[in-house]
Amino acid sequence: MRISDSMLNRNYIYSINSQKSEVEKLREQIATQIRVNRPSDDPRAASRIMNLSGDLSAMEKYKSNIEDSLTFLNQTSSTMQGILDEIERVDVKLTEFQNAGIEGNEKVYANQLSLALDSLLNLANQKFDDKYIFGGTDYSTKPYAYTAGKANVIQQSSSTAGKVRVKISPNIVQDINVTGAELFGTILKYDGNLDSSAARGTVVTNENKVYDVEGNEYTVKTEIKKSVAGKYELTYEVTDSNGTVVTDNKSKPVEIQFDPLKHTVKSINGHNLKLISVKAKGGALNFYLNVNNLTDKKGNTEISSNLNQKTDIFNVIAKLRDEINSGKKPSADLVKAVKDFHQKMLNKMSEVGAVINRLTDNKAMIENQELSMKDVIAKEQDVDVVDAVSKMQYYDYLLQVSYKMSAMILPKSILDYL
Repeated sequence: MRISDSMLNRNYIYSINSQKSEVEKLREQIATQIRVNRPSDDPRAASRIMNLSGDLSAMEKYKSNIEDSLTFLNQTSSTMQGILDEIERVDVKLTEFQNAGIEGNEKVYANQLSLALDSLLNLANQKFDDKYIFGGTDYSTKPYAYTAGKANVIQQSSSTAGKVRVKISPNIVQDINVTGAELFGTILKYDGNLDSSAARGTVVTNENKVYDVEGNEYTVKTEIKKSVAGKYELTYEVTDSNGTVVTDNKSKPVEIQFDPLKHTVKSINGHNLKLISVKAKGGALNFYLNVNNLTDKKGNTEISSNLNQKTDIFNVIAKLRDEINSGKKPSADLVKAVKDFHQKMLNKMSEVGAVINRLTDNKAMIENQELSMKDVIAKEQDVDVVDAVSKMQYYDYLLQVSYKMSAMILPKSILDYL
């Protein structure tokens, strides 16, 4: 094979350029303290670093979500403690009032209950980070307000049942708020099973009692009609004591869809599980239907319903205030409602504590994962400075030798060797 001058030139130049590239790469690594400054430096390591960096970025986002959620939940817990303290004071006042020897102080105790109601309403409308703590997903409307003359309390916001959900890991979405609906609202909860083998058009009916803020009784009649397999339509009708319809949804039924494998409720009107709001009389009658616990399995159809409370704690205290102010002994049902709400608050605070613990544990796990990922990235990315300097000196030496050899060889032609 004939070796031409141009081949010699190209080989020497290629060798020199390679050595210069190595020297420059090592010099850059020493200066930046980073081994892989571009993918071509080490494709395998670069790919791993990019993947781990992406995971690390996601971890940082989850941790940020958890930290924000913990701050919100701690504020929620603090506000709930304030409500609990106020309810305990109300309970003490009611016990005192029922004792003998305090006749003539009705106005004093009624005024104390009025002040307690003011305090509870203020706590129920507390904001944090410009969001109403118990406002659900409505951040612009104050959830609760007095009616004229402070006679009763009504719910102003239409979204106090909205759940605030936060992603805390790739596969976990956590509810972080206590909704006003579940804490103060009236919820008619349905339990049981709808027979999945029943014919299309089969109707299941249910009837229960609900109450407005003044304690007036209403009848709620619901019908759940099977439309197709796994889908049902729910209609309701609310009538007063005279049988007059005050509200219904017969023109716009609620669609309930079940998961075909789990046989549990999958969606309400095509959305995530939620409570169905029913309002009438300008908000004086305000309650929710909860069908999220129903199942759709082959077997007997058995549906039951129960009311979590006749009315909210605000109007329970308003009723007690009015009864005491008029000289009456407090109703046993209303006194019991206060005690029941006290227990409900304890249960809800326990639930909030459990969520706080879960988020704290998840945060600790994420921080451990971050340390592991950063350690792996460091092993792929960090430069062994001593080794890099040694290699740079070696390649620089080769480069200098190449320069000297090229100075001697490249000017020569093949004729010089003949």
